[in-house]
Amino acid sequence: MYMKSKMTDQLVDRACLVGTYTAATTAVATSVAIDRKGFNTALFNLQGICATAGGTFNINCTLYQSADVATGVYTLVTSATISGAISTTFTFSLLPTSAATTSTDKVINLSGLNRFIKIYASVTAAVTNTITYGIACILGDAQVEPAV
Repeated sequence: MYMKSKMTDQLVDRACLVGTYTAATTAVATSVAIDRKGFNTALFNLQGICATAGGTFNINCTLYQSADVATGVYTLVTSATISGAISTTFTFSLLPTSAATTSTDKVINLSGLNRFIKIYASVTAAVTNTITYGIACILGDAQVEPAV
């Protein structure tokens, strides 16, 4: 008989953002909208790799929220914009240090946030070489177990 596992039945992955920063890029990249309905926690994994030796810039990620994906109005999430969330930091960053992949994780309690979220990625200074990066979102702590 098949036995369900809380670990697998209460986690869902969502595509988030993949991109490249090239020399002199300073633009902000925006992820797709993530529907977090029924989930109270998100794990974001940011990975980056430099084409050559590391730079002196960070990839900074900030969390935005919206009550309605159709309106397209997303606002920056801060501890002042929500109530009841355990986490008070809704940003994370990565300094790619070499031509090897580096990675960082951030777990965020989504309690008190609106239904839709996005990640905005930016760099702290002009990029001096090419960085390829990816951000994955894993939603967890489901209020109702997803269907198998």
